[in-house]
Amino acid sequence: MTETNLSIKLRPIKIAFLVNPTDTKALAKAIEINSTLWGGTYNPIIPTFEKIPSVWKKEGGAFGHTSRTILKGYIEAFNPDFLVPLGKAKKLNLKEFRQEIIDEKRLSINLKEGTTGYGISIFEVLQGFFKKEFKFKRRYPINYIFPSFPKENKLFLQSVFGAPSKDVEKILDKNWKEPFEAKSVKLNLGNYLQYMRHFYLRQMLKFEIKASNNSGWNRGECVFLMNASNNQDIIDYWNLRAMGWSVLPIPKQAMHSNSAKKNASEFIEANSGVSKHNKQIYYYATLMKSRSIDIEDVKTFANSLKIKKDKDFKGPRFSITGSYPRIWDEWARHRDGVGSCDLESKSENHDFTDSSEEISVKTLDPEFAFRFGGGGARFANDVVIANYMHDDLYAAVIPEGGRNLTRALSSIGLNEWRFSKRSTTYLSEHTNWRINLKVPKADEVFTNWMRDQNLEINLSSPGRIAKQMLKHLGGTFGINTLANDYMISLLKSMESGKEMAKEQFWAEISKIASSGTFKREPAEILKNYVAKKIFQLGVSLKCPTCTHSSWHDIPSLTYTVTCPSCLEEFNIPTHSPDDIKWSYKATGPFTLPKRAEGVYATLLTLRIFSSIFHHSPITPMLSFETKIDDQAIEVDLGLFFRESNYRKEDATRLIFAECKTENDFTKKDIDKMKVIAEKFPGAVLVFATLKEELTEREISLLKPLVNKARRYYKNEEPYNPVLILTKTELFTVWDVFDSWKEKGGKHAAFAKQHAYQNELLNICDITQQLYLGMKPWGQFTQEEFEKKFKKKTGPTTMDATQPQKGAPSIEQPTAEEQ
Repeated sequence: MTETNLSIKLRPIKIAFLVNPTDTKALAKAIEINSTLWGGTYNPIIPTFEKIPSVWKKEGGAFGHTSRTILKGYIEAFNPDFLVPLGKAKKLNLKEFRQEIIDEKRLSINLKEGTTGYGISIFEVLQGFFKKEFKFKRRYPINYIFPSFPKENKLFLQSVFGAPSKDVEKILDKNWKEPFEAKSVKLNLGNYLQYMRHFYLRQMLKFEIKASNNSGWNRGECVFLMNASNNQDIIDYWNLRAMGWSVLPIPKQAMHSNSAKKNASEFIEANSGVSKHNKQIYYYATLMKSRSIDIEDVKTFANSLKIKKDKDFKGPRFSITGSYPRIWDEWARHRDGVGSCDLESKSENHDFTDSSEEISVKTLDPEFAFRFGGGGARFANDVVIANYMHDDLYAAVIPEGGRNLTRALSSIGLNEWRFSKRSTTYLSEHTNWRINLKVPKADEVFTNWMRDQNLEINLSSPGRIAKQMLKHLGGTFGINTLANDYMISLLKSMESGKEMAKEQFWAEISKIASSGTFKREPAEILKNYVAKKIFQLGVSLKCPTCTHSSWHDIPSLTYTVTCPSCLEEFNIPTHSPDDIKWSYKATGPFTLPKRAEGVYATLLTLRIFSSIFHHSPITPMLSFETKIDDQAIEVDLGLFFRESNYRKEDATRLIFAECKTENDFTKKDIDKMKVIAEKFPGAVLVFATLKEELTEREISLLKPLVNKARRYYKNEEPYNPVLILTKTELFTVWDVFDSWKEKGGKHAAFAKQHAYQNELLNICDITQQLYLGMKPWGQFTQEEFEKKFKKKTGPTTMDATQPQKGAPSIEQPTAEEQ
């Protein structure tokens, strides 16, 4: 029986508009379209360049980037559902991106129907807002304004308040101005700040949307000093807001006005202070400059502010940020405190407690949306599937993928699904529709994802054995049964159908019961093992004809039995009970020879990722065969692992493991993992063994591979992190650090030195030092960077206190490193 929980979150679709900052018409068009779409405030405007502007290079944010990598970085950061190139950006080659490319015409409003080709229109939002807010007579007016804009600084003011097309504006003025008792106002840089406190079009588009800022340490309260006539500054202001930040824009053209100073001071006072939950934490507002503003102007403005002192804090209530956050740089996002926000309108959960392999639920719809639109996706349902109480492997992580991956999740509606790094999304074209999906099996998801990489995989013989063992054990949690040295020894001694006398077997079970952290009753453990069909009780009887002894399980035992050697029937010695010898045998896959073909180490490695590392969600594929560049490859374990890591926007990792129950790692194993490493940059390579230590031969084979895999990849990570697991880690009860402390010696020293560094990449680095005697990865990359630097510039003194961002990759390890 499988219990499935399906969680659905409703949000607006997210569209990224690609605009060259020199193309004013395209920028105006992006603002116009976003002024008529539900959630348009959170749609990014991504700058595109033929060549990186000099001011970017001057600021330092473009170091190591090209105009193409900046574009890719922005798209990755905002994670849009669709892309819309405008103006000059239409010439860009966008084939490498998974998002569908939409023509801007599909986003125009059908003035008769009041809908757009994609998304939900302003007219649908207005009707929903009116029904909700004017259902009863309001005590206080909304103070809705209908703004008009001057020619000077028009684009900036439109980005603040929203500016639909003239046709839409006429309808709004004719049909909605009176019901809302709206006031027409003429905006300029002298009065726009006072009207930002009113209700206006762009705020309407956030109706029933909750935005959760994913900026980590930065809460996103920001006074942004900018140039109102600079297109790049307008785009940067728009994108801060699209990340869910609360932004007060102050143009340099107005920064010396009393209104600007007053509003900035009040904003800082309202958005700074001691945390309600922790009096030791103080939240600062941010005073940030755009690229076109000089830092001295920012300091002058800051000194002119009259900010009330905080009675609970003696220091300043704001910090000055001298550069724009590097949204486009994966390495820098966390350090700059930026990240795409999560949008949610409402959510619901569905529980299924049957064994059905397919489920169907209604889409979660915006109540104000019209039934049909213009044929494209209207809104998004982010879907999370969790499975409990099962003895099979289900997909808890759905990786980023394409059409083949869709087939693992749904047999119909292939075009409606999108798989990004952060979510599995159903893009609904209608309200009152249904989501039909399969309960995703892990092997189907992994297999179809590999097909998207142009690789076919098949479950190997050890993989089939491992799946059978999992069924006996009751799923991944049951692998804990194998995490005991005495248990593995017992299974080895009973390989190939060997039986064990009751007395000896009981002694072995008693050893298992008394070992480990928790002591249990032997009878309780044995009852559990028999229930899982790992062992079964029977009798050993000697045939009076051929004198061979044979074993008979209880279900087949009658007063007359057949000898399996000579096929003669004989009566069991009921007259002599002492001649009936009770004994136990392993059953099913546990009786196979060679420690079940090495499957025990594979299952214990799976346990590390499913149970020991923070109980993180995984999508595993047990031992499988494939071909990479016409080379046959057998992988003991592959899996997607989503680490619980608040510092990463996406902590999903692809992992491949080579597992040994008792044999040594060989050159063939190392060469195989080299092929995998080249095919999958960034994937974690695991070498797991049930031995206490690696041999000198194994260390000499592994070191060159690890050195090459250690070369710098991106985001302060090696090209392929390598994790070494031994019996110490595979048999751990709670945490590998606890096991190291308990083991003592160098293990305990490492546990003490690296306490709390329990993220996967840190553990990879520690195990390389612990079992291979290697340098810490940070020291390794710094030394390699210095070698490259000195080779280019000659002997130079450098500050080597920190690993350098963008350290060059190391194509081959040196002889010394090998």
